[in-house]
Order: sequence, then structure tokens, then C-alpha cells
Amino acid sequence: MLEFFRKRKMDKPGCIDMKEKLKTQEGCVLCHFENSAVEQYLRDLLCEKVNDLEVRKELLSGHGYCQCHASKLLEAGDSVGTATLYLEQLQSLICDLDIVYRKRNASELKAWLAHESCPVCKYLDKHSSNFLDYFVEGLRDEEFKDNLQAGSGLCLTHLILVLDNVSDKAQFAFIVKSHRRKYRELLMDIMEFIRKNDCRFKDENLGREKDSWQRAVKTMTRF
Repeated sequence: MLEFFRKRKMDKPGCIDMKEKLKTQEGCVLCHFENSAVEQYLRDLLCEKVNDLEVRKELLSGHGYCQCHASKLLEAGDSVGTATLYLEQLQSLICDLDIVYRKRNASELKAWLAHESCPVCKYLDKHSSNFLDYFVEGLRDEEFKDNLQAGSGLCLTHLILVLDNVSDKAQFAFIVKSHRRKYRELLMDIMEFIRKNDCRFKDENLGREKDSWQRAVKTMTRF
């Protein structure tokens, strides 16, 4: 997927996958592309690179994966590959604990919580800006805009990023107006969901609002 986009970057046909995904994607399309990139990275890592010395060196120097991407690694379900990746991390952690014991100071351990150089975060940072470019480029295409109007729209994080990168005033207004409408629709769904969960209205069947509580979380948070 990434190679396809690299070859056709900033060209209308290069937005085809994103334009088509807007028709069917539940939730933020940019979240979808980012998550797909992370999943592909982890598949490649576990299938081919767990014994790569440079990969393991980078992981060790970055003090492991952040919480988000460690969770994604567990979801991948490769027990042996994951064990291999964490072997040296645990060895290094034990060495740091020896230093902490001697110094009677825990500062040596704080880097293990920061994960400032999580390899997956670094990888994603390289490609998130590309996905953002494809989206902004797509706004020149009427069908792309129609699909965006009909779909779920963007999460708040990606909405802000898109607005920060749109220079055309008409496109800026379009994005704000369409998402104001989408967020208002979500608000109405939330209100209806809460109402129908009131004991006075418990006999009313849930409609489209049944998953509004989940959509609200995913809208307010980069997922």
C-alpha cells in the first residue's frame, strides 16, 4: 500500500484508494490508513526481522515500544517473535536496576517509561504526513468530497491536522462545515441513545444510535 502511494503521490489517481475507502470506512479514514501501516510494519517485523541486529539495536536504544504499539504487537499474536524482541530489553532493564540499586536513585529507569524513540512511532511519523498529503490532494476532486460528505468524517485529531494543511479557503470552509454537521449528527445520536436507555423508554428499539457511544470515543480520540 505504501509503495503504491509513494509512486503516485500528489496525483489525483494516487488518491483512488483513499477515495474508495471513504465510501465504506466506518470512522476516520486517516486513522484507518495509519493503523494499516502499523499492522503491515509489525507483520514484516515478526515475519522477517526479529533477528535483525539493527532492528533490535534500534528497539533497545529506544527503550522498547510505546504502550499503544506494544498493545498492537500483542494483538499480532506471535509469541516467539515477541519473546525474542523483549529478551534483550529485559536484560538491559535488569542492568539498569543494578545501577539504580547502587545509586539509590530511580532516574535510570525513567527512559523506559518515556519511549521517546519507539521504532513504530518513528516509522508512522514518516508516513502519516504522506497520508495527510493524499487527503488534502483529494479535496480537489469532487467525488472525493462527495464520499467524505457521505461517510463518517475525520476524528478530531486528524480534522485539526487537515485544517492546518489546507491553504484553499473554500476547501477549509467545506471541511469545517461538513464536520460541524457530522459532529452535530453524532451529538443527536448520543442524546437519543441516552434517552432510550432511560427506563421510561426501554421498550423503544435502538436504531443507528446504538453504537454512538463508541463512535463518540473514536471521534474525540485518534484511534
